[in-house]
Amino acid sequence: MRADRLLSLLMLLQNRGRTKTDRLAEELEVSRRTVIRDLYALRVAGFPVYTERGPYGGVYLHEDFRVKLTDLTQGELAALFTLGVPAPLADLGMGTEVKGALLKLAAAVPAGRQDVERDVRSRLYLDPNPWHASRETIPALSVLRQAVWEDRWVRATLLRMRQIPVKHEIAPYALVAKGRTWYVVWQRHDGALHVDRASNVIKAEMLEERFDRPPGFDLAS
Repeated sequence: MRADRLLSLLMLLQNRGRTKTDRLAEELEVSRRTVIRDLYALRVAGFPVYTERGPYGGVYLHEDFRVKLTDLTQGELAALFTLGVPAPLADLGMGTEVKGALLKLAAAVPAGRQDVERDVRSRLYLDPNPWHASRETIPALSVLRQAVWEDRWVRATLLRMRQIPVKHEIAPYALVAKGRTWYVVWQRHDGALHVDRASNVIKAEMLEERFDRPPGFDLAS
């Protein structure tokens, strides 16, 4: 966990330049004391982290320390920076990872292109959500996501016609977001393949047993 925070702190310093420790603490959602300890750890590790006191001071990295992204054109950078956090990824709890990836990208952009992100974000904003969107409650989504990644069987309770709950042991192969509606593609022990709304899975318990993903499984099909 601390390694991830140190990397995020380093990327913030690269991206933001001279920054107050209070602002860093707010961005990382930790205390100012923790930020100071982390800055010391970066210095010990050999990173050129400097601090200046005063109203115009702050923490900063030496200007020569920057990773270059020379292979991306300005148009490619502009396309990447139009990305926000898609609603389905936020549903899965992956919004932080997307934000972190874009932050690292912005930190690695050469100095001459630092204005690309700011320029794009001031001109384009992509919001996939309709004005009056209704969101389904999906209590089992986090368990299903983990089971999909780990190929683990799940003991699930699904709602059927007339809201009758039915219990199955399912092998969740994949999750699919169609708009803001999540579906789970799953198979029973007898080999029958099913697709259900993820919101129909009202209870899910991940089991230790793993399943074998069928060779040639084509999720898009």
